[in-house]
Amino acid sequence: MMAKPRRARPALDDDIPLSPLADPVVGAIFCDAEHAGLAMESLAGAVTAKDGITIGKILSVTPQSYLKQPNLRGVRLDIEGKDDQNHDIIMEVQLNTDIYMLYRNVFAAAHAMVDRVPEGTKSDDLMKVMPKIIVIDLLNYNLREDNRDYLQPIKMLYTKPPVREALSQISIYVVQLPRIREIEQNFDDDLYCWLYTLDRAHQERKTIQEVLNMEPKLKSFAEKNAGFKQYRDRYGRVTSSRKLRDEYFRWMDTQIHEAGLFQGGKLEGKLEGKLEAAKNFLAMGLSPEQVAQGTGLPISDVQALQ
Repeated sequence: MMAKPRRARPALDDDIPLSPLADPVVGAIFCDAEHAGLAMESLAGAVTAKDGITIGKILSVTPQSYLKQPNLRGVRLDIEGKDDQNHDIIMEVQLNTDIYMLYRNVFAAAHAMVDRVPEGTKSDDLMKVMPKIIVIDLLNYNLREDNRDYLQPIKMLYTKPPVREALSQISIYVVQLPRIREIEQNFDDDLYCWLYTLDRAHQERKTIQEVLNMEPKLKSFAEKNAGFKQYRDRYGRVTSSRKLRDEYFRWMDTQIHEAGLFQGGKLEGKLEGKLEAAKNFLAMGLSPEQVAQGTGLPISDVQALQ
């Protein structure tokens, strides 16, 4: 049975550290690719490296949703970049814990791929123009109680022998933070260092620097890994200044608005695409609630399509 997400804590006083998983922290640190691209490259790269995918460079980060209260979580970031072979990568990193999360992952991946394929592309050329789609879900609960691994890769596979990937362009990675507490410490592993720090700071209400000071190897990692060092420094700035966080909120609101206007040229076109996708998913037997969560449409709009 899937563990229930933890209830959000009440708003904290300024003298108590904000959780590194809180939306005001994640948003303000990671949303600005110009100043925080190294941090996202380091974290996302540590995840995908387990699967042989090397993140080359983050080109843009666009917030799609976030919550402004100090300890609420629901942020979603859309990221464009390149792998080490200069192929296009579209990533989505989210801390949203809704129960339809994996449905939404698949919807988002499908939309991202379709948006990047020129109309009239022949079947034989699809793999040449499709970008890699990478989704990373960072969870503070265990999505799977029947598997003890903290990293849960999800692939589209041929399930009859020989089992192999059917569509290598799409990769989903579910990170179960609580599992970090159950395994042997390994500060030689970049992903372990990231997750150990995030989890311990979140659980014990410590700052990032306080956690680093507790573990010499972790402190050393923060000095040699440029992305992690950038995260540590910006965490200190963001959590110490409510004014700075408010400035980022205003900036993120602008980014979300402009992204909506830019994608597809018109908001109307984007809405039509969502409605068409919703019709198809309803025809496949998904419930209106699942379709609404996956497409971002109001439940009333989805119900009107039935």
